[in-house]
Amino acid sequence: MEIQEIKNILLRNSETKELDDLSLLIDEAVNFGTHILNWEIEKNNSHRENAISQIFFKNILEIVDGISILVKKSSIDNTKVLFRVLLENILYLEYLLENDFKKRALAYIVTTIHKEIKFFSKLEDNTQVGKEFKAQLKKDKIFKNVPFFELPTIEKKKESFENKLQLPAFLETEQEYQRTLIRIKNPNWYSLYDGPHNIENLAKYLNHHSLYEAFYRGYSEDIHISNIVKSNLVEKKGEIIMKSMRESYEAKHIVSEILTCLIIAYSNFIIKRIPEKCGIYEKWHNDFTVKFDEL
Repeated sequence: MEIQEIKNILLRNSETKELDDLSLLIDEAVNFGTHILNWEIEKNNSHRENAISQIFFKNILEIVDGISILVKKSSIDNTKVLFRVLLENILYLEYLLENDFKKRALAYIVTTIHKEIKFFSKLEDNTQVGKEFKAQLKKDKIFKNVPFFELPTIEKKKESFENKLQLPAFLETEQEYQRTLIRIKNPNWYSLYDGPHNIENLAKYLNHHSLYEAFYRGYSEDIHISNIVKSNLVEKKGEIIMKSMRESYEAKHIVSEILTCLIIAYSNFIIKRIPEKCGIYEKWHNDFTVKFDEL
């Protein structure tokens, strides 16, 4: 038996020319971003610290590319989840490039290695954290009967990450990580070298508190259950009703915000990493702004 959706709950076939045009505008911005990334890779080889800035930038492009697909299909509410992740990446990249580039890139790598070590420590039988983790899993409704990895495999993986921290390139950063542990239990990579404690403080440090308050915190309310009523009720013809899935009335507004933030990332990356391309970027930006304003 074929089941059809309830039309006033799910507007599945709600694609429009306006949504197509918005999606194409996002695609054009992403297309130019691929040139920026290519210029960066051609200029700066993927050495340890360079790779981090390149991966951050690639991730920004990938997120916005995904948003384009959602916009085209009128899945506008789901863009808010990706927009929030996009803002994190933009703030991370700007902080990475703002000062002490090599130190901050290595801080990201070392902090990531420690996260891997902590994960594998939870899977070990002979550690306190491992015993506590397994005790909790025994009560879990889904994973209580799932077998663990063999202990030798776990130990081998954990040891490989621990050995990385002994490499000469990471020794200074590892000392800083241990120093930071004294004041922060689970430090973020940007917290090393007396950096910001959390994403809000990071935004304040970068003078982007407005982005945090208006977009990051604002869309957190829409995403999380804490304010699910606000994000699901709309007024139509003087009546408050539950909005349908794939409503597109916010599309222009959200796309405008996303592209504004993307341009911030592009401008910062060009200036910091490939300033010789500023002229090309300015010409593209001027042309793009005309199309942006038309929509």
